Amino acid sequence: MEALADLFTSPYIWSIIIAYLSAQTTKFVLDRKNNKNLTWRDYFASGGMPSSHSASIVAPCVLIGLRVGFNSPLFAFALVVTAIICYDACSVRRSVGEYGLVINEIIKKCGDKEELLKPLSNDLRSRGVKVKKGELRMPIYKRGHLPSEVAAGAALGAAIALLVNMLF
Repeated sequence: MEALADLFTSPYIWSIIIAYLSAQTTKFVLDRKNNKNLTWRDYFASGGMPSSHSASIVAPCVLIGLRVGFNSPLFAFALVVTAIICYDACSVRRSVGEYGLVINEIIKKCGDKEELLKPLSNDLRSRGVKVKKGELRMPIYKRGHLPSEVAAGAALGAAIALLVNMLF
């Protein structure tokens, strides 16, 4: 039980929570200016300005540097994980999202959704997933991040780390 209490008093955990919520709230407010019909599901959507992925990983990384030392092995590990996640957010996830958008448009324009989604259906079945005819939906399009969105999220995360370091 003490370990659970430690979890809720950890400045590292709070830095992650505060950074994530700050980034998602900022995105939601900015997106709401252009689209008044946003829902709570949109609040948790990926992509957009600033990146909650980078904010959520940079905050504890910087906090580790501030508390444990920027020359510590723990900070070095945190920095590598941070670099991988930020790189992934603006390159791999972005590319996958762009391809997903184009593929969805092709499927919509071709009309025969069942035939175009057959390879996906077969792949899922080969992995033990039961897929009934007509049940397969269009692939979900998820946006990745532009480098500027990742940089803004990283700056937000660093600012949150400084704030948490002062408050906790």
